[in-house]
Amino acid sequence: MKLSRRNLIKYAGAIAATNSFEVSILAQTALNMATIPSSGQKVPQIGIGCRNYRGALNSDEMPVFEDTLTRFHRGGGKILDTSPNYGNSEEIIGQIMNSQ
Repeated sequence: MKLSRRNLIKYAGAIAATNSFEVSILAQTALNMATIPSSGQKVPQIGIGCRNYRGALNSDEMPVFEDTLTRFHRGGGKILDTSPNYGNSEEIIGQIMNSQ
């Protein structure tokens, strides 16, 4: 079974309930891939938006952000949506990525 948005939403409750991304259906399922026309590179069709990844670098939310990105990466995630309009989210993500 390929993972579609519909299936992602369907299984999101199970993921949240078990709090174990690695044993979820997502970890056992191939991701739908898209091809970037200019490079031919294949990337997952589903990414993560980082609009809410902003705030103080030492805030209580940092462990939550780090855990989310870690699980996303372990599940095969590669696409992060960032923007200068998202406050300091790029700085937050950069710090998390540098610490791993």
